[in-house]
Amino acid sequence: MTDLRLLDCFEPELVRLERMNYFPRQLLDADAMRADQDYFISKSRCHNRYLHGWGVVCGLKVTAAATDELPWRIVVEPGYALSPYGDEIYVGERVYVDLARCGPGAVTDPCEPDLLHPGRSGTGGELFLAIKYAECVAKPVQVMPAGCACEEEACEYSRIRDSFQIECLTELPPSHEPQPESPNLCDFIEGKLLPRCPPCPSDPWVVLAHVTLPESSDSNIPDLDIDNFIRRQVFSTAVLQEQLIACCCKGELNADLAIAELTTKVGGGEGVQTVEYFITAINNGPSAAKEIVLTSSVNIETGTISLLSADGFKSDPGKWTKQAVAQDGQSAEFKADIGDLEPEEVAKLKFLVKLRGDAFSVKNAVHVESLVTKDPVDNNNDSEVTTPFGIFG
Repeated sequence: MTDLRLLDCFEPELVRLERMNYFPRQLLDADAMRADQDYFISKSRCHNRYLHGWGVVCGLKVTAAATDELPWRIVVEPGYALSPYGDEIYVGERVYVDLARCGPGAVTDPCEPDLLHPGRSGTGGELFLAIKYAECVAKPVQVMPAGCACEEEACEYSRIRDSFQIECLTELPPSHEPQPESPNLCDFIEGKLLPRCPPCPSDPWVVLAHVTLPESSDSNIPDLDIDNFIRRQVFSTAVLQEQLIACCCKGELNADLAIAELTTKVGGGEGVQTVEYFITAINNGPSAAKEIVLTSSVNIETGTISLLSADGFKSDPGKWTKQAVAQDGQSAEFKADIGDLEPEEVAKLKFLVKLRGDAFSVKNAVHVESLVTKDPVDNNNDSEVTTPFGIFG
C-alpha cells in the first residue's frame, strides 16, 4: 500500500481509483478485497493532503525524561498528526526514546514503539526528532498449503495495524525547509487568484522537535534544549472556527441566557414561615457566555410581615456574593456570580428566606445576564414567582 501514496504525484496516468462492484454469485478473492481497501485508503490520503495539509494536529510534545541509567532519554507525549502523504499518525501512549542510541539509521519498531532498532550512536551536537506513518502486521494464522502439497502449514499475518516510527535525523528534511510566501486569503478573493494544488511530498517525515545534545553523554538534556516549535502544525476545524468567530465578531459573541425554572418550597412552623427558592439558568447558545450574574429581589407584596433572615445559599457553578436584607424587613437583594457557561450548560441555585407576620404574599423577581457577552434574546432573562400565606401567629 505504500506505493499508492506517490502514484498521484509521480505517475498520475496510473491513478484509476476503482472500488468493487458487488453482485450476486460473484467470486471474490484476496485481490478483490485489497482493491476496496486501496480505494478507501487512497481517498482518505487525498482528502487529507488536498483539504487539510500535513503536520502536527495536537499533542506529540517532546520533553526530557532522564533516568540515572539513561540521561539522554526523552518522551513523546500522545498526539495526532497528518503525514505529508496524507496518512494519519496516531500515538496513543507515551513513547520513550534514548537519544544516546538514536543516531542516523536508528528507528523505533512500528509494532513495539519503545524498541529502538540500532543505528550509529548519537553524539554531541543537534538532531531532529521526526515521526512517520508505518504499518505493523499482526495476528499470524496458519495457512493451508495449496493443492495437494504435503509440506508443513505456513503462517500469514491476518491484520495490518496503523502505527508509526520515530527516527533521529541529522538534518531538517527538505519538506520542512522555508517555502516561498504564498498569497493570503484576501489575495485569492480580491485578486481573483486560483489556489495551486499542494506539491508532491519529498519525504514522509513530520518533525516534532529540534534537540541540542550535551557534549557529555553523562549529562542530562535540559528541556530548554528541546525546541517543540520547529514543527509544522495543522489546526483542526474546531480551532479555526472558534478563532474565526472571535476575530470576525470582535469579541461580541452571542449567547441566549434564560431563566429556565423558578420554583418554591414552603415550610416552617411556630410563627415562622420559610420559602425556599430553586432557580435554574441556562445558556441556549450559540456561543459561550462569560461573566454571568444572577440577581434575586424578594419583596413583601401585601400584609404586615417581616423578612427575618436568609440562608442556605448554594450555586453550581459560581457563588452568591451579595445577601442583603433591608432593615425594615420588607425587601431583600441577593446576587450570584455564576461565571461562564458553555452552550446548553445550566446553573442551579437556591436559597431560603424566613418570614413572620399576618396574612401576606411575597414575590421573588429573578434576572440573569452576562456582563460581556451579547444576548440576542431579551424576553427570557427574567422570571418571578409570588407566594401567598394565610394567617398565622
